[in-house]
Amino acid sequence: MEKNFTLTGGARIGLANATYPFADLYVDADILKINASLVGNLVFQPQDIISIKPYTSIPLIGQGIKIYHRVEKYNSNVIFWTFRDPAGIINEIEKPDF
Repeated sequence: MEKNFTLTGGARIGLANATYPFADLYVDADILKINASLVGNLVFQPQDIISIKPYTSIPLIGQGIKIYHRVEKYNSNVIFWTFRDPAGIINEIEKPDF
């Protein structure tokens, strides 16, 4: 059985920002999606992602994960905001089960 990971948070795509709870992160073995209808919906396949790094602008309230990608039509600044520990989220995404 294939696992998936879903989390509600916020998102920044370029200069546009959607605060919590207006964005969702969904990850499975084949896809990573950010659905932030206010600022955009992005879909990444594994080969699209260069890396995912913790990102902090204001500790505890301005933290998340930054997605470095190679999709030319997407803005290069893609951040998913969360109240959870960004390193823990990255570990969950990178689990071999995915």
